[in-house]
Amino acid sequence: FELFFKCTGDPRALHSFPTRRSSDLAVIEGMARIAAASDRCGYAAQARIAASYDYTEALAAVRTPCLVVQGLADRLTSPGGSVILRRALEGSRLEMVEGVGHNAHIEMGARFVDMATRFFAEVDDRAA
Repeated sequence: FELFFKCTGDPRALHSFPTRRSSDLAVIEGMARIAAASDRCGYAAQARIAASYDYTEALAAVRTPCLVVQGLADRLTSPGGSVILRRALEGSRLEMVEGVGHNAHIEMGARFVDMATRFFAEVDDRAA
């Protein structure tokens, strides 16, 4: 979905998105409208800037437990970036999820909520 839509701006890509709930489809269609209206050159410039910044030192200062969720079908960010995040964030957990793209929180729905809930419960248990 992401690659097809990004390259063509064609909302028909939405129909291949792995969700069936109408509420999710409405969110995705809204995201598609925003993307279609965005300046592609501006987006490319922002992406280059974000990709060139080294967050490693700042991440090492984070002391809050973090859950990093990587969709293995993500065409915008590679799993390698999530591995780097996991290593830089002390005490974090990395969950790599098959069949999920860039918008894991939407694509996974209740599974995402369950994953985050379990993570935060474990963090609470460790703090107690």
